[in-house]
Amino acid sequence: MSASTAVRRRSVTLGSLEPFLRKQKRDRLRTTSINSIASGIASSVERQRSSTWHGAEVESSGLSLGSSSKLALPSNTPHDIADLKDFQDELESQEVIKHIIKEELDNSLMDCDYDSQRCVSQCANISQAVELRVKEITPPETKVVAVVYIGEIRDQGLEITSQCLWDPETDNFVTASFKSKTLFAVCTVFTVYF
Repeated sequence: MSASTAVRRRSVTLGSLEPFLRKQKRDRLRTTSINSIASGIASSVERQRSSTWHGAEVESSGLSLGSSSKLALPSNTPHDIADLKDFQDELESQEVIKHIIKEELDNSLMDCDYDSQRCVSQCANISQAVELRVKEITPPETKVVAVVYIGEIRDQGLEITSQCLWDPETDNFVTASFKSKTLFAVCTVFTVYF
């Protein structure tokens, strides 16, 4: 076969998918930024939310809070503007859920010292109590999942992550924490519409 008649077939490699994957990641970061506003994470000062390094360029999902009452998405999205009033009901329900979590953590752990055996049952008890109280205030078509972590304070670092299928339009989460002299606790409540 001569060189002029050879057919070059293009294979799909990670490098050829990079622009598509980069766009998906950018879209997810925007969704995360909007959820951060709804979660009450956004502060009153301008700050960068997160950034991802891809060689020479940097993608950022930073939100800027200007002097107006509107919260603008990153400058590379000209048509998306989120108004805090759109999230008012969601913000109020998240504050109620956060208050429930803090109450349960305080009531269960205020006078306790760390004991690994007892903390296993305390995690389950706190999780069930939080789920029951949150189910009372959420619609019946909402699945409520509460996850509680209790650990000993030993001058260590800790990173807690979670992964699940997510619909940013209907699903949400709230996290609260507790700390005493000997232990810490983190409770995350997921509300998933089904």
